[in-house]
Amino acid sequence: PDQTRPDQTRPDQTRPDRHSWLYRWSKNLARRCVHRFRYKDLWKNHSELFSRKHGLEIGGPSPIFAPIYYSCSSCDGVNFSANTTWWTKDDSQAYSYSGKTLGSVYIADAVDMSCVESERYDFVLSSNNLEHIANPIKALKEFVRAAKTGASIVIIVPDKRYMFDHRREYTSFEHMVSDYENDTLETDLTHLPEILELHDLAMDPPAGDLENFRRRSEHNYENRCLHHHVFCEDSLRKIFGYLGLEVIDFLEAFHNYIIIGRK
Repeated sequence: PDQTRPDQTRPDQTRPDRHSWLYRWSKNLARRCVHRFRYKDLWKNHSELFSRKHGLEIGGPSPIFAPIYYSCSSCDGVNFSANTTWWTKDDSQAYSYSGKTLGSVYIADAVDMSCVESERYDFVLSSNNLEHIANPIKALKEFVRAAKTGASIVIIVPDKRYMFDHRREYTSFEHMVSDYENDTLETDLTHLPEILELHDLAMDPPAGDLENFRRRSEHNYENRCLHHHVFCEDSLRKIFGYLGLEVIDFLEAFHNYIIIGRK
């Protein structure tokens, strides 16, 4: 009689190939389902902003937008490099999330998306990306340029109370306007001394010890891991007003601030 238990693999059987198409497909499907249902309630009151519409995401893809990916017609993506800490471009020109093709890929800096057509998109998304940009207003002006009149702009930034920036002060709106007016470049390291002093390394294991964190930070233009600015509701609302955006909603969810505006 066969003594092999149901949960055991027989010696002549091979385990599922982790590189097989079927394995990757099933793993991606499970991930998509988890994220879609985890975040579905977050966007239900604003589904009309995304349903069957064409969008652009900067700095993604982002699990928090999974329900939007499934309701929109398409979503193109912009990243500053084909190989970042958070995302790696595959051999195709497609922008995808967990195996689902969403749209096309643009490799461009957020502050200069000249390769993206003006007034093309019905919505623009960015999650946990703006804090990595030294000149956030310059970047947001590019986001707005790419959006049609009436389009929605969704910006998500981390709530410092729950992360390694919790010791830092909020960056003032006036400071960010000054960065814009002075055309601060993405090579800027003005905030590095403050970050090195106040960054809570215990809440940021990938950063390593202080010396490793310092070395990584000094090469920030290549890796874009620094959080240049720390945002709050007041600064976000003022920035949207400065850019002439109507604020539709402001939310606090999943340790993030979420501001939704209309061009």
